[in-house]
Amino acid sequence: MMEDLLKQYKLSLKGIKKKREQFKEQINCLQEVIKDKRNKKKDRLLAKEEKQLLEAEDIIYAGIESDLLFAIEWMKTGKNPGNRRAIERRSVYQNTKPVDPVLMQRYFRSTENCYEWDREEKEYAASYSERVHIDDLLSVLTESEREIYLMKKGYALSLNKIADERGIVKSVVSRTLKRAEKKIEEQLLLVGGN
Repeated sequence: MMEDLLKQYKLSLKGIKKKREQFKEQINCLQEVIKDKRNKKKDRLLAKEEKQLLEAEDIIYAGIESDLLFAIEWMKTGKNPGNRRAIERRSVYQNTKPVDPVLMQRYFRSTENCYEWDREEKEYAASYSERVHIDDLLSVLTESEREIYLMKKGYALSLNKIADERGIVKSVVSRTLKRAEKKIEEQLLLVGGN
């Protein structure tokens, strides 16, 4: 399947390159007409307008050619062209989440409203064992870290929104969130689990 798609893209690329060569030949011919003073002024103006149209079309075709080359390279290598490593080769730090984000949101929807910014109706989406596990992980956080972590991971609020709700600056929210994530990762290593 992928081989067929790759063949189609290569065939399209070949057609685009051929069309661009035709444009270049036509542009060169029109350039000669424009430069030749023996031609009538009207003919030179028409040739200049046509040359400009062809150049504009060539720019569009150049973009298409670039996109096709990008797609073909991606299909051949299986990674984003220009990246040194594919996404699955990211460092462990970039690839690891201490707590499943979906589980964290289910946990948050299952807990009682204890924050004034939390106005959502609760539902019991997380199981008892999941809530106990997350409670254990969150137990190492200060109240401030816990609230900011839950706002971000459980309620999916932006850093700006959290800063507004808490009356602090965004950088403090970011630092607190990083500190909380580090504590949770350490606690996760101590207690084990996913």
